[in-house]
Amino acid sequence: MTDSPPAASGASPASAPGHPHVRFERREGRYVVVKTGRRVDLRREARALTGLGSTAVELIDIVEIDATAAELITGRVLPGDDLRPLARVDDDTATRIVAELITAMRIGQNAEADATSPLPRLDGVLEPLRRCRDPRLPAALRDAALRLGEELVSSPDECVLHGDLQHRNIARQVHGDAHQWKVIDPHGWLGDACFETVAVLVAPESLLLGSDVIDARGMSGAPLVRRTRRRIDIIAEVTGDDRDRVFAWALAGAVIAEARMLDEYDLVHGAPLALAQTLARRPH
Repeated sequence: MTDSPPAASGASPASAPGHPHVRFERREGRYVVVKTGRRVDLRREARALTGLGSTAVELIDIVEIDATAAELITGRVLPGDDLRPLARVDDDTATRIVAELITAMRIGQNAEADATSPLPRLDGVLEPLRRCRDPRLPAALRDAALRLGEELVSSPDECVLHGDLQHRNIARQVHGDAHQWKVIDPHGWLGDACFETVAVLVAPESLLLGSDVIDARGMSGAPLVRRTRRRIDIIAEVTGDDRDRVFAWALAGAVIAEARMLDEYDLVHGAPLALAQTLARRPH
């Protein structure tokens, strides 16, 4: 649910944990995307792509390079042609596309996905909150988000989840004169179906699309809340999800996003924190 900085210059694909190297190639007469990175991460991504069915970009193969590295090969989508440009000019339509994809992902789950190597349970998404003791994330907000998150992840759902369905991870795949929106780069979880709504609501880049904010630290949460409430209304209408549950996941998810930023990059982004603080003060 955070936007990841690129791997340091000069790092080899296998030596940059969490940041695979991506290249575009033509293999056996077709254009493909080849992602090289940690084997454990790419195997998890492959399981998620398989479980998400036809809404996801096609998984072609996963090739193990050695004990720690692998190549993930998928069908090609147009690089950079994702949902962000549309969201900047028509956020309602972009949000509706996200919600329609979430619905399709739930309906089209692949029951034949490899059950011998299941995806991690969604409870793991709370680990950054459990570890966080950084004073830059207010303790009362952190603890409240953790309690809320523990309640939400206790759902008995066994839904395959993309886990990072923000605008940049929904890309256009062209077929002649037509196109389809496909989900790419899943993180991969198993659990509460409503969690899939979180990333588009709280990911820092998705929060600030169309904004001229450069440094979000200390920003007002009011404009973020207005947009988020509108997105929640559209998502609940299209998916049929309980609006209160989507709202609860937005609140918990915003705090998780900042805890992850602290955990992985030792910084506070600001936008998810401003959103969470304002949502907590202004219950829906």
